[in-house]
Parts: sequence; C-alpha cells; structure tokens
Amino acid sequence: MIRIRESILVVLTAVIVMFAFQNLHPVPVSFLVWELQTPVALIAMVPLLAGLIVGGTVVLVRRRTKAKAAAPELQAPLETEASADTQRPTESSPITD
Repeated sequence: MIRIRESILVVLTAVIVMFAFQNLHPVPVSFLVWELQTPVALIAMVPLLAGLIVGGTVVLVRRRTKAKAAAPELQAPLETEASADTQRPTESSPITD
C-alpha cells in the first residue's frame, strides 16, 4: 500500500513540475484594487500549497484527537494488569492458610 502511495506521489509531483515549467508566462491578475503580473504556474501553485498545508493540519489534528481518545481505553487494561500483579503472592512470600 505504501508503494502505491509513493508511486502516485511521484507521478503527481512530475505532473505539477511539468505544468509549472510549461506555464511560466505572466498573466494579469486582478483582486479588488490590486493588479499584478504573475506566472500562471504561481497562480496554480499557491492554492495547491495552501490546500496541502490545511489538509495536512486537519489530518494531524484528527490523529491526535483519536490518539487521545484511545489512550484511556488502552491504559485501563494495563492498570488492571498492574494491580492484579501486585495482589498476587510471589514466590518469595509464603502462602499461609
């Protein structure tokens, strides 16, 4: 599964790089009162990078939230095992009836 993801990532990166090199000519960009000349590749790359950053942040936050929610569930069996171990008699302490 990881090989498939890596392969897809390599192909997408190659496509993005080819797009950027083929679209270096400047075009006018108007936003409200601003107007500037910028390459088409930059116009496409800025939203792409912003989406990657936002998407990556969302994924990290969800993973941390799930990990924190799962932590008490994972900790409870460990605590019960630890308390059971302390209640069992050991070999060095004799059992008296």
